[in-house]
Formats: sequence, C-alpha cells, structure tokens
Amino acid sequence: MKKIICIGSVFMDSANFREAACCLQICSFFNLKNKFMKKIIIVALLLIISVASFSQQTTPSPALTKQDYLKKSNNQKFVAWTLLGGGAIGLAIAGLSLDIQSSFPIVAVGIGAVCIVGSTPFFFASAKNKRRAMSLSFKKETIPQLQNGSFVNRSIPSLTLKINL
Repeated sequence: MKKIICIGSVFMDSANFREAACCLQICSFFNLKNKFMKKIIIVALLLIISVASFSQQTTPSPALTKQDYLKKSNNQKFVAWTLLGGGAIGLAIAGLSLDIQSSFPIVAVGIGAVCIVGSTPFFFASAKNKRRAMSLSFKKETIPQLQNGSFVNRSIPSLTLKINL
C-alpha cells in the first residue's frame, strides 16, 4: 500500500518522498540564498556609492605657476615674521612682569615660546616655495635659424633659470 503525501500542491507517493524532500530543501536553500543575495547586493551598492562620494578628485588640480609659488612664499614669510614678533612681544611682557606674583608670566613665556617655535616651519616652507619658484625649468625657446638661405623660427629645448630680484 502506498501512502500519498502532499507537499505544497504536489501529491506524491512514499517512494518518491525522499527525492521530493531533498528537492524541497534545495529550493528552500536557494530562496534563502536569494534573500541574502539581495541584501548583499544592496550593501555592496551602498558601499560603492559611499566610496565614490568620498574618493579623491578625478581631475587633477592645475599645477602652480611661479607667481603662485612666490605669492605663497611671501604669505608664509609674513605669517612667520608675525609669529616671531608676537612671540618676542610675549617674552618681553613676561620679562617686564617678573615681579608680579601670579601665573601670568608663565603663561606669557609659554605663549611666546610656542609662537617663536611655530614660526620656524613657516620660514622653512617659505624658503622651499621660493626655491621652487626660482628653480631651473625646461622650456622650448624659438630661435631663428638659417635654412636654405632664409631664416626659419625653430623651437629648441632650453634650460632656463629665472631669478627674481
């Protein structure tokens, strides 16, 4: 006697029940896998969008010109001298107020010393940018050359050194 078992809307006999149960487990695995795949795809797309939005710029910024480097150097030198002067004034105020029994001279000495020490990187950066502005560069110069009895303007590579006085 065969037993008839109902799985979903399919009626089977007991001989094919094991195959049907195995098939049902595989189908449920794929349904479960599809649910996880949907979540994985959504998370992956969100990650790709977030990475693309916080990435580096795709178009490079234009290279700085010699005038840009000189302006940057002058600004850094101004900041360096301002910090150095402010630090010297702080140390002078601390030296004049040594007889006062408070923590003010200690604070003034600390601020003055920090300003003086903080000015040195600006001096170094200013010198570096000035060297960049006055550095050697390769440039194509046009010069007249004699060719077949007439002058022809030709561009040749040349080494230029620009010193701003």
